[in-house]
Amino acid sequence: MKSDALGETRHLTIALPPGEHAELATIVMADGQAAASWASVLFPLMDRGAMRAAAIVGIHSVPYRGAPGGEYDPTLDIRAREYIASNDPERFERHLRWVTDEALPLVAERFGVSLRREDVVVAGYSNGGSFAAAAGLRRPDVFGGVLGLSVGVPPEGERREGELPRFRV
Repeated sequence: MKSDALGETRHLTIALPPGEHAELATIVMADGQAAASWASVLFPLMDRGAMRAAAIVGIHSVPYRGAPGGEYDPTLDIRAREYIASNDPERFERHLRWVTDEALPLVAERFGVSLRREDVVVAGYSNGGSFAAAAGLRRPDVFGGVLGLSVGVPPEGERREGELPRFRV
């Protein structure tokens, strides 16, 4: 999809559980390239009634733009700049705005997923876990739950007003 906030085209993977569902909760997943792997674990749990039916909205990260094997250049690590607010606060905010204000409304319109705060969880691992934690703190109006796995860089900065999401780390 084209992102106004980022000024570029980005990829999403939308994984929908099998069967008919009156309404789907929404799991927003950083590093969305792994959405199919998460679906292979979560969808059987949904089938057994062990968890509520939910769509996985995979937000793809940008690969490192530096030369393979070359010296690491943090300015070319767009994933880290978008997922860790302290690396590039402006880029992080634009990425968060793309997720919350552009991608989620589009997915809700096309696939009928719920955007009610209590139905939306943001999830990720590693830098994506850092993104999930920071997104939950900065946008508690959007995210009712956070699943931050292996959060290596804790979020910094002030949180927005409102009830905090449920955190699972």
